[in-house]
Amino acid sequence: MRLALAGVAAAMVLTGCSGIQEAAEEGAVEGALSVLGQLAIEQAAGVELAGELDCAAKASGDDHEVDCSGETPDGKKASVKGSVTSFDAAQGVVRGKLTLVFDGKELGEQECVGAC
Repeated sequence: MRLALAGVAAAMVLTGCSGIQEAAEEGAVEGALSVLGQLAIEQAAGVELAGELDCAAKASGDDHEVDCSGETPDGKKASVKGSVTSFDAAQGVVRGKLTLVFDGKELGEQECVGAC
């Protein structure tokens, strides 16, 4: 009986830790892309956004599906959407399949933003 309870407790700890790790990775992707995505749109569109992008990331297998949005001071919308395959916040790089959009116009798809 004790062995069974120990097994259940261990499974709960392992599941909880993987959930914490997943949440931490999602937060890191969101943070990195909020800044690097902002810079990518500003460079591609030749505009200045009103601040960092607001990003949401959700783990999807080995990748993270991302949806980021922001705007210029005069209200023109900007977004970065797609799939992040890898990121390194310390190096300032996010890789994946990312689509940049500004003011309703697709600026293109990028495989890397930041220090590529």
